[in-house]
Amino acid sequence: MDGLKTEAREPRTLVEVAFDAYRRWNYPDQYLVKRDGAWTPVSGDATRRRAEAIAAGLRGLGVARGDRVALISPSRYEWFLVDLALQINAAVVVPVYPTLSEQQTGFILRDSGARIAVVADASHVARMRAVGAPELATVVSIDAVPGALSLADLEASGGPPAYALPEPDDLATLMYTSGTTGEPKGVMLSHQNIVANVLQCSGRFPFMAGGLLLSFLPLAHIFERMASYFLINAGARIAFAQSIERLSDDLREVKPDYLTAVPRVLEKVASGLKVRLAAMPPPLRHLVLWAVAGAENGARARLERRAIGATARLRWALAEALVFKKLRANLGGRLSHIITGGAATPEALTVLFEAAGVHVLPGYGLSESSPVIAVNVPQHFRLGSVGKPVDGVEVRIAEDGEILARGANIMRGYWRNHGATAETVTGDGWLKTGDVGRLDDDGFLYVTDRKKDLIVTAGGKKVAPQPLEQQLVDDPYIEQVMLVGDGRPYIVALITPAMAPLEAWAREHGVSAAGDRVGFLARPEVRALYKERIERVNAGLSRFETVKRFALLDRDLSQTADALTPTLKLRRRVVEASYRELIESLYSGGAPSTSEP
Repeated sequence: MDGLKTEAREPRTLVEVAFDAYRRWNYPDQYLVKRDGAWTPVSGDATRRRAEAIAAGLRGLGVARGDRVALISPSRYEWFLVDLALQINAAVVVPVYPTLSEQQTGFILRDSGARIAVVADASHVARMRAVGAPELATVVSIDAVPGALSLADLEASGGPPAYALPEPDDLATLMYTSGTTGEPKGVMLSHQNIVANVLQCSGRFPFMAGGLLLSFLPLAHIFERMASYFLINAGARIAFAQSIERLSDDLREVKPDYLTAVPRVLEKVASGLKVRLAAMPPPLRHLVLWAVAGAENGARARLERRAIGATARLRWALAEALVFKKLRANLGGRLSHIITGGAATPEALTVLFEAAGVHVLPGYGLSESSPVIAVNVPQHFRLGSVGKPVDGVEVRIAEDGEILARGANIMRGYWRNHGATAETVTGDGWLKTGDVGRLDDDGFLYVTDRKKDLIVTAGGKKVAPQPLEQQLVDDPYIEQVMLVGDGRPYIVALITPAMAPLEAWAREHGVSAAGDRVGFLARPEVRALYKERIERVNAGLSRFETVKRFALLDRDLSQTADALTPTLKLRRRVVEASYRELIESLYSGGAPSTSEP
């Protein structure tokens, strides 16, 4: 059987999206995979044939329409291959982050009722025996593991391709939420949901055809997973990164045109730039900082459709020669666009990358919306917004400021959780996003905060923490910040300093950085520096929003156990619990303040 035959019409299922794209574009290097030290091209046709063989092998294991199959692996080409094979069988894919705890993994396996799990390697095979999922009968390993059924065995055992063929209304996946509060919920997305979003987004990015994307975000997240189908439909090619740890090497080797990324990755690039600038001798560093600031002014003017002055152009040209040319080379040299999602993208990051010649396109969505609700594109871009809603998606703002969305991409509900479904999706189909925002007169959407993250002080004042945190993170001496103040008399801040710029400042001002980091951060000169930086932000705020006290942390918030979700969102309650005593000291007067409440 020579693959699935489809008519010349819009695809209705993920299988049709992939197979139609393979025939339409016919790239010999639809995918690039690192094997034995070299980037190996894989065609769409070869991918189709392998997916068909694996699908037949899965049918031999009894996988049928509607069966839930867990997929537990770091992102790689085989992840996408297994996903496609399961879609061919009309099975329901249950992605599980390999970084989840045994308890979390066991919950998802039991809740979904998965009888089969496809895992990455020997460590995952062993883990499946320990998670406590009595319905799990078969484990397939992508890598060969002694005594276990391997993906190669499955592929070889399948026989002629056979199709269950999904229908548009069939469930394609159960995407379990990150679980920032409570147990994770299984988001039910049908083929129609995800394909609708693929088509809604494909029309927004006409520049994709022929370009190459380096995929490094977790395919277990709907953002990267939908993007993988959207990209091949739009005519782009995909290289699968080896790992997030080897991303820098992969960027230089693959030389991608596009990235999908979360803001935290861009922040790491910006932090690396800060470190390099901090290592420069003072006269050169001051010149470079002056040039970069001028370039950012010019980039902001361009993004806001304003004229760029001659001085800004001169400083921009100097920054290009001294900084940005090398920065782009480290990103591969051809990177033109980065589509961001998963969290709010600070304006400062967008401006910095624009100055460096890379267009950042912030978007917005949720697992429950397959995921994209709105996204910036070059022809419709507004700084600070998440763009206009994609075609076919309605957005309105509720009376309490919550963003509501409706369209064919909105989930069918939560798996076996009618109560949570009824709380999240109204009877007439509006998804309650849990985010607070606004629409401007031109239809651009702005997300101001998570509804649950809003801080309500003891005085009843509501403070949206994320915009204020972004203002603080824009400071070169601040790496991370989290505001606290719910039910408290005033706002306090937990701050992770940007150590390289701070140490450079200390050398210039004769402040000793000798000894341990805790002692260095406690020095009065360092405390005074951060008090001054915070007061600059406080000056533009209402009194109830101002940061009254702060603590300097000697490690990243991300290094706190379970502080980040797999999609790099901060678990605020976890951080608050980890630093409970420190926070209490800030309210009991045990730490220096910026200004007395």
